Amino acid sequence: MNISEELKELVYTVVEDGKITKKEREVLHKRAEKEGIDIDEFDIYIDQLVKDYQESFLDKYPFIEKLIKNPFFWFAIIALIGVIWHNINNDSGIPIALIAGAIISTILYFAYLNKDKVD
Repeated sequence: MNISEELKELVYTVVEDGKITKKEREVLHKRAEKEGIDIDEFDIYIDQLVKDYQESFLDKYPFIEKLIKNPFFWFAIIALIGVIWHNINNDSGIPIALIAGAIISTILYFAYLNKDKVD
């Protein structure tokens, strides 16, 4: 697959955050079509770049993955938001944040465990 330097630069810019939005993929597809590149091959190429970026990020910062897997981390974040909310508004934000934190952290934890099962 012969990709121009301009398209490579655009792809690297898009992949830089470790994900590709639907809009970004559409833009890349339009550019690839203009260059006569097979879209299926191009998708494999960019998906591999995203995967490589995500893996290299986790290799550099392995503690991030441990935090993401830990539901108590998310619970603490939501509770902290509740404390901040309570201090700003002087209301009952803490109990709501604790309940929300427990629910959200559980959902995020199970979503993370099943991330490879959903496309």
